[in-house]
Amino acid sequence: MWGKKKGKSVSKAHTTTFDTLISSKTNIEGDFQFAGGLHIDGLVKGTIRATDDSEAVVRISDIGEIDGDVIAPHIIVNGTVHGDVYASKHIELA
Repeated sequence: MWGKKKGKSVSKAHTTTFDTLISSKTNIEGDFQFAGGLHIDGLVKGTIRATDDSEAVVRISDIGEIDGDVIAPHIIVNGTVHGDVYASKHIELA
């Protein structure tokens, strides 16, 4: 009932490699764009936007924090977002 359905493939959001890491010791102020995978452990004050990459993934870890909007096809939120979240394909809230 709650397990993985047969015949379903694993979502790309779960298998993507993360090209960019914002570590827990990093604070970023300002808007920025990225492509590929972005993993956030630190603090970002500004809008995060994926470029035209339809498989771009943002993962905000449990210690990550965003003060602004997040716009990407695939978004995984374990941490804190103070702003709007726009996912065109997949969003996971933990």
